[in-house]
Amino acid sequence: MPDDPSTPKKQNILVRFKNHVNHHIAVGLQSVLGIPSTISQTFAAGSRAAEDSREDKTENKAIRKLAAAPRMAVDDDDYFPSTSENPSRLDASLDALRGGTRTESLLAWRLFLTHSEYSPLRLDAHLPYRPTPNGLPSDAEPELYSSWADAFEDLLHDASAKPMVDLRERARQRSLWMIGRWGPESFLRHLRRSRLDEVYFPFRDDARGYVSPATRAEWAAVRRREAAVEEERRRKWETVWRERNYEEERLSRDEEMADVRKTEEGDKEGGLGEVVGEVVSVMTELDKMVREGLGIGPRRPQREAETEQELYDALGVQREKFMNTLKGNEEDKEVDGKGRRESTTHYKDGSSKTVTRCEFVDEMGAVHMKEVISFKNPEGVEVSRTVRHSIRAVHKEGEEADAKGNVELKGVENEGESKDGMEAKIDRQDKKRGWFWSR
Repeated sequence: MPDDPSTPKKQNILVRFKNHVNHHIAVGLQSVLGIPSTISQTFAAGSRAAEDSREDKTENKAIRKLAAAPRMAVDDDDYFPSTSENPSRLDASLDALRGGTRTESLLAWRLFLTHSEYSPLRLDAHLPYRPTPNGLPSDAEPELYSSWADAFEDLLHDASAKPMVDLRERARQRSLWMIGRWGPESFLRHLRRSRLDEVYFPFRDDARGYVSPATRAEWAAVRRREAAVEEERRRKWETVWRERNYEEERLSRDEEMADVRKTEEGDKEGGLGEVVGEVVSVMTELDKMVREGLGIGPRRPQREAETEQELYDALGVQREKFMNTLKGNEEDKEVDGKGRRESTTHYKDGSSKTVTRCEFVDEMGAVHMKEVISFKNPEGVEVSRTVRHSIRAVHKEGEEADAKGNVELKGVENEGESKDGMEAKIDRQDKKRGWFWSR
């Protein structure tokens, strides 16, 4: 942001940022980065004359400590290349781009963030010293709060009459977004969301007739208009919310969820548990009536499984009962079925072979054929047993009709009927074989 002529240079907020860097980081830049110091000695001397002797001692101590700090390993060369050999030429280029078009403003930001000695991103990447904000909570982690980029952003907030972000909220966002250090493009997009990029490098748009605000008073008017637009948007949303009864729907859903939680917690008062209890009691009485009608004694209470092995054993017993029931039904059908034949063959050594064949039709209409072959030794003891089981579909009337039709066609062919007549009959029979054929 250009210096306001009506504001003394030492009062300009971004100039004070440079002043802070000059006093606290100049020796650090020279010792840690190995680059020549290009800070104006005249400006530094004039600023230092206005400070008392105690502050001079404190600053000198901080500078000596920073100069003695070990050199940091830097892995940000792609983001932050070596600084220009002539920083004054870079400053002149930035001043020339300031106040130009939107494209020139973006170019100025990229040059400033990647090449300038005062770039907050370069300071965060290369220097061990970090500024500490005022009012830092005692239980806060300094790594989440101390950053040159945050300090620079706060200056832009203040210069554009925008409230600063709360320290705890900023730390929460940083931990939530997992932001370690900003890159140039991401930091620039971050500033652009709140129009903070226009504070330091304003621009103009001749097509729209727009010019970035130049003073803090103009920025204050812009922020008031933004607040009014945001308030109007919030008011309209609240109106739509009330008209569509979103609040009532939310309360209704909350009540339903509360009822579900009560049921899950075993609260049977007026909930699903009472209905389930009634169903269980009805089924118990019905089972009792059926067992009495069949002459079966009352069901003995069974102990519930307490371990995994007991549960496994109980399931095995029930499976065995079920398989025995199916086997009993199958044997009943075999006995009642027709075509049961049994033949026995005796051999000279006294052994015998017995073959038993049985056919029956199940509920689905399939024909089951079971063949049991057993061998007995001369003592009459069964030594082997083989069971064969086959299933086939029952012959349909349509298949019998097709068979008869084939016989008729064969007879016609033998009689020497004309070729056209035979093809017509074959055509007619083929049509009847389809699933949706018509008579």
